[in-house]
Amino acid sequence: MTYFPLVEEIQIAEAQQRFRDLLIEGAQMYPECKVGFQGETVLADLFWHADVGFWATFNVLPNRYWNAFGLPRPALTANHDINCEINFPYVGRNLRIAGMFLRDHPEGDRTYVAHTGNVNITGGGGGKKRFMAYNRFECRNEGLIDIHWPTGKPTNAILISSLEDEDFRTKVGRFILKIEEFKKYMKRKRPQKTKKLRL
Repeated sequence: MTYFPLVEEIQIAEAQQRFRDLLIEGAQMYPECKVGFQGETVLADLFWHADVGFWATFNVLPNRYWNAFGLPRPALTANHDINCEINFPYVGRNLRIAGMFLRDHPEGDRTYVAHTGNVNITGGGGGKKRFMAYNRFECRNEGLIDIHWPTGKPTNAILISSLEDEDFRTKVGRFILKIEEFKKYMKRKRPQKTKKLRL
């Protein structure tokens, strides 16, 4: 099946609002927690879902809607690491921003969330090609979809969920966990530095 991305500013804004609402609904909020972001520590409200085991936080940055996720239960006095981000551009096509909203028909009314697979790892070893290869190996291409853009070459991405799915948060949780497993896998593969012995 081919999917069609939302590129109009109002469409993306409405989808982001729905995405955010679904991830706040039913969550336990931990206010003003410390979160590591781009080498700094910022304060953010974390919305914890105990049933699916992840927290989410949201912000607006100069070029994107910022949606970050983590796995451990938040603690007001702890520093929290971001496991992954599912961000969306404000308008148009920007594949440097990994998230996108899609429809399964140009005039369809179901909105889907997808991710390019471009995963960054501290210390290197990430990237779209490696994560896609890991995803294919682990999941046998499950969830990989074709995307037809109004202009430019077609691309593919990982389908996460429809916003209308009853188990939306569960599917988001699976994607977050998949990224966590990938990061652990790449860390195991990374050559370990050895200390030189003084003789």
